[in-house]
Amino acid sequence: MTKLEAIKIIFPYVLAIFLFIAAVFGVILPAQKAGLMDSRKDMLRELTVTAHTILSFYEGQEKAGILSRKAAQGAAISRLLAA
Repeated sequence: MTKLEAIKIIFPYVLAIFLFIAAVFGVILPAQKAGLMDSRKDMLRELTVTAHTILSFYEGQEKAGILSRKAAQGAAISRLLAA
């Protein structure tokens, strides 16, 4: 077997491996990273809405005179830390 024949046999395998690695690092991993970032953004959005809802509830309690300002703040902090 000559050197040229060996190259003709080995080259397609090397090319296939290179293309596979390029696909993994160029397409698959960035797509997976984008999906993870979207999930993280959604989670943060939900946590923000939850915190806003809790704070609004205790603000309403304080404005209605049910809780003092200090009690409402303490209860809101406790609920936020528990969430």
